[in-house]
Amino acid sequence: MNRKLLKLLETSKSQMKGGEYTNALQSLESALRRNPEPLLEIEINFHAALCRCELGNFAGAAENLETTLALAGNVAYSEKKHIYDLLRIAYTHKPDYIKLAGICRTLMSTATEEDKTSLMYDLLYACAKSGKWDEMAQAFDEFPGIGLDAGAMRHKVFCFTTIGRYRDAFQAAREYIERFGEDHHICANLMRLCHDSGDGVSGFEYYKKALARCDDPVWRLGIASQLLGADAYHGAISDDEFPDILGDIRRSTEKLQTNTVFNNTPKPFRKIRIGYLSMDLRLHPVGYFLLPVMVSTVISHCHNLCFNLAKPNDEYDPVTAQFKLLAGGWEDVYERPDSHIEQLFLANRVDVAFDMMSHSTGSRIHLYARRIAPVQISWIGFPVTTGVAAMDYIIADKNVDPPGSEKYYTEKLLYMPECFLCYSLNSQPQVEPPAFTRNGYITFACFHTLKKITDKTLRMWRMILEKCENSRLQIMGLPPKGDEGREIFYELLRKSGLQMERVSISPPRGLGGYLAAYNDVDIMLDTHPFSGATTTFDALKMGRPIVTLVGKRHVTRASYSLLKHVGLDDLAAFSEDEYVEKAVALAGDHERLSKINAELPRRIADSPLTNQQAFRENFEKIVRDAWVEYCFKNRAGGYEYSADNPSELLEQVINATVYLERKLDAGDVIDGALAAEYRRVQNAFCEKLRLVTDNTEFVREYVQLIAMMDCEPDEKNLRPVILTAKRHINTFCNA
Repeated sequence: MNRKLLKLLETSKSQMKGGEYTNALQSLESALRRNPEPLLEIEINFHAALCRCELGNFAGAAENLETTLALAGNVAYSEKKHIYDLLRIAYTHKPDYIKLAGICRTLMSTATEEDKTSLMYDLLYACAKSGKWDEMAQAFDEFPGIGLDAGAMRHKVFCFTTIGRYRDAFQAAREYIERFGEDHHICANLMRLCHDSGDGVSGFEYYKKALARCDDPVWRLGIASQLLGADAYHGAISDDEFPDILGDIRRSTEKLQTNTVFNNTPKPFRKIRIGYLSMDLRLHPVGYFLLPVMVSTVISHCHNLCFNLAKPNDEYDPVTAQFKLLAGGWEDVYERPDSHIEQLFLANRVDVAFDMMSHSTGSRIHLYARRIAPVQISWIGFPVTTGVAAMDYIIADKNVDPPGSEKYYTEKLLYMPECFLCYSLNSQPQVEPPAFTRNGYITFACFHTLKKITDKTLRMWRMILEKCENSRLQIMGLPPKGDEGREIFYELLRKSGLQMERVSISPPRGLGGYLAAYNDVDIMLDTHPFSGATTTFDALKMGRPIVTLVGKRHVTRASYSLLKHVGLDDLAAFSEDEYVEKAVALAGDHERLSKINAELPRRIADSPLTNQQAFRENFEKIVRDAWVEYCFKNRAGGYEYSADNPSELLEQVINATVYLERKLDAGDVIDGALAAEYRRVQNAFCEKLRLVTDNTEFVREYVQLIAMMDCEPDEKNLRPVILTAKRHINTFCNA
């Protein structure tokens, strides 16, 4: 048996020498099916892996090599190093970054100094791709003598920054500058390092240095996105500086726009195909905010498509399940390249692309800079402009972005008439009376992420505690990264002069514990410049008022918008002194605190903040506004509706009727062009209707389409629908 197997092995080796890898692999697979003894099976599997690598089947090669190593468990390392070497190649190309890192570590234990350098680069690459920053840091610590090139040194700075080892990161940055100079790469790394370690002013200076050293618009957008995201927390860019910084970002992103020709038919009243790209289509605030608009008030209004950037998870997520149920299409695009996602949007003929991430981690902002749909809108991803020239709109309201805010955006402001967000009251925990009724003293609190707490915020909190004797402050939130990050935060607290014996700090809790914690406090204190949104609503839902400091930009005004809608806008301050005064006055008014506590649940339930039906209607209107504007700007002449079939025309009649009715209700001016377009589609539908009135199948389809109009789905409602449409036409013609 062994002689036959050896002959097959020799035959396969000869075939491999001649480049006949497919034939050689067939010979080797035949040999493996004959159950060779272990030592021979090791050699056959190894050569099969060689063939698979040559044929580009690295996953199959990895399987052969993993089997080989299992069989060679007691074989000396020196005699199986060649197996590890090939497996490293297979994992690199497969790719399996976690296993690649493990193989590199194994090989480095006995590698020569020259080989260690190559292995170190593979190890760093594997750790970076798999997000194993702690393992990367361990590698830097274990092998300090390995000479690193510029790229590896930048990885070192980035890695130590990511895990919160800021002193080591600054030291690595200094070493980089000594060896390679202060180029744009290290300036960008230092910008992030300064931001993460709490120094927004220095971070802004490094941003300017980095830009002065690089003109690449792709790279510049990446660093600009980091700056805009970080500055929401630090506020290092003044309101006066911000428009100029933004203008520079916009001019750079203009160079990224492609000349993509969109074949989306520019009919203003047809069903709109909307694409939502996000990694938060799950149990996450963004998921909760977006879910209500997945249900259209008009079934012909839109076709929703969800593109999921999050890593697929086997655990059941009820919000993700709802998205998959309600959306017209679902695509998992985790780790897919931008080019793949762009082609998906084009293939699905997306009319309106929603950016739901902006500057959040994992954002695909470069896609929108290229333009992946005729209309692009940013919403709820991050409370600042995207800075992208090709982003057409951002959704806002007049409280977060009052008149004059346009200078802080590259996008047009697309105003919701009430609030730019809508919340769900699906679960309402027990709301207890204010905590002072049990404790005998006032407890202030902040449940935002600790990253939002700035010098200015702490200065105001210190003055509040000084003026409110015996009061307490509870801080609960996600702590900074690493031991050094926590040291920096606690040093910030000490320098602020807060009486730490009156302050308690705790990590975040699960949803139930988090909401219950509101019952242990009396007054919430907002952070500045990054105000609350979800946490502010949660506080109000739990009967706790919040004092906020309002600035000029959206990032400082979300709490203010929510307070306005529940009649508590008098708790919004416009200076630091006023913030302190309002908090102190509220703390001293126990009667008002009790009244707010008793009334807030009803106020919220009666407010636009939880009126999902009204929110959907307003949301559909402003999305249609954006689409209509595109259609009128991007077609050579009037669209010929006579080619549309009756169902298509009916959809457009319904959409147009509802849309124009909502515009009238909102007090919008309906211009002659829009009225004429509505008249044209209505006339085209009437012409088709005459031809099909005896078509019962069409009647049934029509009945389904008009269900959104709160009519009984039967034929008797056909005429009232048409008469309503005619009445609108007369209104427009006479105007």
